[in-house]
Amino acid sequence: MEKKLQIEALKTEVGELEAQLPGNRSEELRQRLQVKQAELHDLAEKEARKYAQVTQRRLYDIGDKASKLLAWLDKRDQIQKGVCKIVDELGWSRRSSPEMAEAFASYYEMLYTTKT
Repeated sequence: MEKKLQIEALKTEVGELEAQLPGNRSEELRQRLQVKQAELHDLAEKEARKYAQVTQRRLYDIGDKASKLLAWLDKRDQIQKGVCKIVDELGWSRRSSPEMAEAFASYYEMLYTTKT
């Protein structure tokens, strides 16, 4: 649901920037519009790819034994690729995406800082 909200927010921002464009033809406005359009395109492409994978998996589930095996292997691979929790340097278990990203960042920051 969060990505849908991001897509809707980007759509409104792009619409507002496009509405400003006829009256204000500054280069800065065009660059902002291009950046927002690129972000919107990337998010929409990721969502479309996700829905295509889900649809393909559902079609495999409906099919014969070989297709069902492929669907099961695909689901198993998708589950194994995900990270469900991380234990940070203090021993706390982190489960939400922002907390895990922060734990990764602090770990690599600690790893690559020089000790003097």
